[in-house]
Amino acid sequence: MANYYVTTTGAGSQTGADWANAFDISDFETHIEATVVAGDRYFVAGGTYTCNSTIYTTRTGGTAAYIHIIGVKSTTTAEPPTGADYAIGTERPLFDFSGSATTYFEVAAYYIVMNIQVTGQRSNTSYGLFRTGNYCHVHNCYFSNNYNNTGVRALYIGADTRLFDCECEATYGRGLVSVSDAFIMNCYFHDCGLYNVYLGGDTTFIGNVVANSALGVWTFSNDQIDIIGNTIYNCTTGLEADAGSLRVFYLNNTISNCTDGFKGAFSGVIQDSHYFDYNNWYNNTRDMSWDDGSTEDNSAKGENATANNPGFIDGTGGNFTLSSTSELINAGFSMRLGIG
Repeated sequence: MANYYVTTTGAGSQTGADWANAFDISDFETHIEATVVAGDRYFVAGGTYTCNSTIYTTRTGGTAAYIHIIGVKSTTTAEPPTGADYAIGTERPLFDFSGSATTYFEVAAYYIVMNIQVTGQRSNTSYGLFRTGNYCHVHNCYFSNNYNNTGVRALYIGADTRLFDCECEATYGRGLVSVSDAFIMNCYFHDCGLYNVYLGGDTTFIGNVVANSALGVWTFSNDQIDIIGNTIYNCTTGLEADAGSLRVFYLNNTISNCTDGFKGAFSGVIQDSHYFDYNNWYNNTRDMSWDDGSTEDNSAKGENATANNPGFIDGTGGNFTLSSTSELINAGFSMRLGIG
């Protein structure tokens, strides 16, 4: 297990052993595809990395030895960097794949990817511009695929992947596709031409913001999906369940300013196995409907449904902070631990 260092220009003998001999993007690509072993860590300095070819590695980490890709500030000199050196916002290194519609970034199983940005225009409609294998962790990252086709995807995560504090958009296509068994928390999915989020079974989706898309969150599995404490805003359809989506739990969400707050592809009634309670439905043209929107049916909203004005600071501009006068403050279900 070793630490490796990457800068936009490389340095010295380019062995990656330290900042004075850092990899450049070509060295990084070669090493991660052919040499990296479980437990290795890459520290990638801030700046723009023009990626003229695909970065695709089948080399895996392990349950006790993840492979790390960590973005750090461009001014970092520590070896290895500490948390204070980690990059946020525009300081995060940018992997730019915009030069070709066929290039992308894909890692295998057991990777931790932190503090990076990936942009481009991948035309493939099966997988994302950035894709993970199974058992990965992705933190504080930004993904954007701007290829002009509704079928394209920005981010595709494998089974049992954990996604935290990330931002994802696809101007013409789909934001996030999650296969199964994912935990997705505190992320921002927005401005996707087709849909923001596509969730497989046994997934927990909690504390996220989903905004400004044709479709907000689409569920498609007969395995359990938990959608808790999210903000769904200004989507043609906020939440949609296809006919095979049989067990979904919706609690403490705010669904506002949508044409259809919830739409189910069910015949006649919303499935009994879809459980709704303590959700806030505000300023939607219709709150709930079935038969793909042909009939409105609000009977399943739950006895504790509310219709409070969220009072976002600037929802249109992407600021979903509640104002001090928001009607949502203390209006939901108290998510306490224990009893008493």
